[in-house]
Amino acid sequence: MKKPTTLLAGISCILGVAAITNAGALAQSASERVIPPSRQGQVDESRAENPNGGRPEIHTSEDMARMAPYTAPGARTYADLAVSASDRYWPVTLYYRCKYPRGGTSINAPIPQPMEVFDRVYSIGDDANNIWAIDTDEGIILLDALSSEEDARAIIVPHMEQLGLDPARIRLILVTHEHGDHYGGVPYLRALSGARVAATAAAWDSEPAFGPPMPARGEDDMILSDGQEITLGDRTITVVETPGHTPGTVSLIFPVSDNGTPHVAALFGGQGKPRDIASYMEFRRGLNHFADFTDRMQADVILSNHTVGDDGLTKIAKLAERQPGDPNPYVVGREGVIRYDALFGACLSADIDQMTWDEAHGGQAAEAAEPAVASASTEASRLVTQERMDEWKHSLSNWGRWGAEDEKGTLNLITPDVRRRAGSLVREGMTVSLEREISPVHVAPDFTGQLPRAAVIQRMLSGPPTRTTGSTDQLYIIAHGYTETHLDAFGHHFHDGEMYNGFSVEDHVSMEEGLSRGSIAAFGDGIFTRGVLVDIPAMRGLDYLEPGTPIYVEDIEAWEEFAGVRIGAGDAVFFRTGRWQAEDVRGPWDIANLAAGLDASVIPWLRERDIALIGTESAMSVKPFPESTQITNPDDYLPAHNFALVTLGMPLIDNADLDALSQTAQSLGRYTFLFTVAPIRVTTGTGVTVNPIATF
Repeated sequence: MKKPTTLLAGISCILGVAAITNAGALAQSASERVIPPSRQGQVDESRAENPNGGRPEIHTSEDMARMAPYTAPGARTYADLAVSASDRYWPVTLYYRCKYPRGGTSINAPIPQPMEVFDRVYSIGDDANNIWAIDTDEGIILLDALSSEEDARAIIVPHMEQLGLDPARIRLILVTHEHGDHYGGVPYLRALSGARVAATAAAWDSEPAFGPPMPARGEDDMILSDGQEITLGDRTITVVETPGHTPGTVSLIFPVSDNGTPHVAALFGGQGKPRDIASYMEFRRGLNHFADFTDRMQADVILSNHTVGDDGLTKIAKLAERQPGDPNPYVVGREGVIRYDALFGACLSADIDQMTWDEAHGGQAAEAAEPAVASASTEASRLVTQERMDEWKHSLSNWGRWGAEDEKGTLNLITPDVRRRAGSLVREGMTVSLEREISPVHVAPDFTGQLPRAAVIQRMLSGPPTRTTGSTDQLYIIAHGYTETHLDAFGHHFHDGEMYNGFSVEDHVSMEEGLSRGSIAAFGDGIFTRGVLVDIPAMRGLDYLEPGTPIYVEDIEAWEEFAGVRIGAGDAVFFRTGRWQAEDVRGPWDIANLAAGLDASVIPWLRERDIALIGTESAMSVKPFPESTQITNPDDYLPAHNFALVTLGMPLIDNADLDALSQTAQSLGRYTFLFTVAPIRVTTGTGVTVNPIATF
């Protein structure tokens, strides 16, 4: 190790500072901040209520394949190694380390409350950048300084004061690398406190990549070097040069304690991916050098200068609720640090392998990600024989799941917590109808013949000229078919003489009296949950899918990645195919026998995700069947549709009009919303025309 550098107390001055505006957990509203598109990170709306603001997570190899679609064989192997290394420790960090291609990492999340994380070691940053204040008996060491004087005034200084730290006692500001979001507040804080500033020679001499120029180095400022030990009072920080993210990146290792128990913290100074393979190689060498130091110094804590690097927002939230005796979430042990170093290295190696493969194959690897012909394994997963369908009716069934008398089915998945989270999605106060507008067929008031065949027929009963004080009418509505938007009850379809939950058709369906089980009245309390739009045409840059186009699981999961949404338990999911736009272009056609829709192979996915309701623009299922659907039982003539109603107990909305929903979602840049619908309580009805509402 190099000879320690000791810092003496310097001069200080006090300037006016802004008072903190909120002493609670949320120091700033996310809506007040604007993130440049190039730096905006992906948000998983299904996790939007998490303390980390909905940052995506990778837990499995399947998650990795979906969120980081490496195509080179070696890159995929490295990615799988990264998943294994991460285990349960680093799902958020793994996503940001391994996502390919690269992209922004910032999000619009509330700023976390300032917090004493370890004894006299404080988190005082915002939602994207961790800023660490280390208090010593000779002054305060600050690790980084946010993006600007405004940030320093509005965030760093008030956070310090809230924690009882005097900003005038800052003696040293260590800059981890030469990006503006790490040094922008330095000039203000240096003027406020007289602090020295420390950075590597490469950082001091750099041109700004973004943000203001690096501050000019003063006579008392320091040049950091590898292995250097910097001591202020009772604290010593070891410097590790780790170029790659930038040429001047440094990482830091230092002792900490938690209620007197000693630990060693390691902070890797560069998070984002570089842009050329030479920098990637240097990045990997720097990471290996950092790992050498974490081994030698037996680090058991990971800190980061970005909240994606240590999932800091989640950890701060846990600390805020920590009770005596609870573990400190930042203490991950030697295993956690080793896994962190390993997953980071595997992700860098995956990127290097992918870039090398792409160069060698002239971009063919990228084309391989969307093959024109399904692979043998994909074809096998799409094959749905009658035998397989019949097996699913047992292995995937929800019969009895909520009791032998249940008639609500998957609506039971809409719990009070689900409803509360759904309500929080209302931000703009905009409503969108999902119903296709109805133009009824009219018959004369004195008509006595056979009614025409139509979805909705209107007969006026009173009005001018015989009645001038008002008017009344009578509506005849056919609750099913391929025209009007309607909600199916469970008594609408059967399998082998039984409806959902095993209720006998013979006992509970009467041509004289309707349904005594499985009627639309079972949904009479209304449906209030999170809605999710799956808009495959929009993802593909199309107005509509050609009639007869099947939608497979991989299409839905590609949409999830595209939209930053994960469909989950209790959701109402709406699949847009563009039927109504297609009708405007093509004219009407036999939609009953030619429709884009869900392939039968999607059925297990519906059960796995525990969806509460599905809405489509026809009758859910693709028609005609692809060759991979080999079904012969007439009960299964609409495989996904009928299976959802009978086996899963999943209410369905047919013939929705999702064009306005698509336009609104695209304009707002989000595809989740509050979904509400309430059918009339016809105690014996098989379904009813409805007007579903999406509220943003």
